[in-house]
Amino acid sequence: SIVRQETSAMDTYFRTHEEGERRMGKAVTDIALKKKLEHFVRETAQNSADAAVDGDTPHLIYRYVKIEDRLDEFLNAINWPELEEHYAAVAQEDDEIGVQRILDRIEKGSLPILIVEDRNAEGLTGDEFSKETNYASLLQDFGSSTKDEDEGGVHGVGASVLWGFSGLKTALFLSNPDGWEKAQSPRFVGRVDLPYHESGGEEWQGDGWIGEKSDSDKRATSIKGQEALDIVSDELGLSFVEDRLGSTGTTAIVLGFREPNRSRRSPSKVINRIREM
Repeated sequence: SIVRQETSAMDTYFRTHEEGERRMGKAVTDIALKKKLEHFVRETAQNSADAAVDGDTPHLIYRYVKIEDRLDEFLNAINWPELEEHYAAVAQEDDEIGVQRILDRIEKGSLPILIVEDRNAEGLTGDEFSKETNYASLLQDFGSSTKDEDEGGVHGVGASVLWGFSGLKTALFLSNPDGWEKAQSPRFVGRVDLPYHESGGEEWQGDGWIGEKSDSDKRATSIKGQEALDIVSDELGLSFVEDRLGSTGTTAIVLGFREPNRSRRSPSKVINRIREM
């Protein structure tokens, strides 16, 4: 069953654990990747290269942002009270992920996010409940891939770095899919990939969605068009996303960015290293 919490902007869905189901002690996206910044850059760049439109060379933009001045507005927009309950439960039970460190930083007034934007790329094409589409492979069917055998990167694995480098195991996506009508673009949705945990007297599988209520009431779905742009630009305060409307592709927002295999370094050092690579 699905338990849904609402705010005026977006809905948050998490799936309850049913009797007899497997309890995943690790998040699905915590798979066999070396969690070094080099791998993050390689996999995100490779995925964009594979999704190039009409053979064009994708343009990649990496941004490291600390949300501070508008942190309360940002958190409210993503339905923070409900999300925090799940994060806190994971941190209390087994904090191998490092959730508590990010929660502590938020308590002190700062949320680090890394943003990966590609242009001249296909974007998240595909319907909400489609199979073998860019949207389904990235968000719905973790571990699947639409890549051809001769394409680079780790098939069905590479995109997991977006969650692997998130201390909250959460990523938000604003995409301008190739071939979509202007009125339907962009599309916005968030995906959470926590392990099994207990919270509020319930057992939870850990995977969640941030978006709008779907007709099936099984999960959140993409918010589309001007409403999606308003949420990201105005409510989240990321006004620079408006620049991406002139090109197809996707902006991925990694919440609580951290490098799992090393101590914290400044945003400027992270960006400089990305530029070098």
